[in-house]
Amino acid sequence: MLSYVFYRVAPVMGKTMNAVLWENITHGWAWGFAIVSVTLLSEALLLFVAAQTGFIDGPRVLSNMALDQWMPKRFSILSDRLVTQNGVMIMGLSSLILMVLSRGSVLFLVVLYSINVFLTFFLSQLGMVKHWWDERGRSRSWIGKIAVNGTGLILTAFILVSVIIIKFHEGGWITILITSMLVFFAVTVKRNYEKTNDQIRKLDDEVVKNLAPSSDFIPLLADK
Repeated sequence: MLSYVFYRVAPVMGKTMNAVLWENITHGWAWGFAIVSVTLLSEALLLFVAAQTGFIDGPRVLSNMALDQWMPKRFSILSDRLVTQNGVMIMGLSSLILMVLSRGSVLFLVVLYSINVFLTFFLSQLGMVKHWWDERGRSRSWIGKIAVNGTGLILTAFILVSVIIIKFHEGGWITILITSMLVFFAVTVKRNYEKTNDQIRKLDDEVVKNLAPSSDFIPLLADK
């Protein structure tokens, strides 16, 4: 952001802010265009590798959520080849559906990415702050660590709220809708499992109660 200010970067149609920044920095260089091209290519390859994370670690996340009953238990068996395959298929089909519905709109996909990526950053920092707060009685360095994660929490929260407000009418509301639907689905699965567990617990209590030995037979059992 400081570089944008120093080099007076302004939006240019068809170019990212980083591309404009690099053009301003390398203006007048003999190999300026080549440096910009290599930089953009490196960013593209980095994003391509990062995109694989969702397909590789996605089934693991589904497995952990399934173990906590936030997702169907079918995904809890990570070693099952079909489970991993199903996880990859779900994410691949979801990506394909988004590409078709958005018609490959970079504007919408960038908004979708930016909101959700900062949402995950915010939740990660929030989890670390909670972790160090719980460890405050067992760790001497918890203050410094919670300060670092607390700073990250404030920054990510500020950026997340800013992006949602600024990009709300440019596809941000669709992102919020999709994410909310996924959260609603997870909560519904969790409540269904909790209700089922309560019913099983009540049934077990009834079975134990009905199968308990009568008081008339207790002396006979004691004699034996």
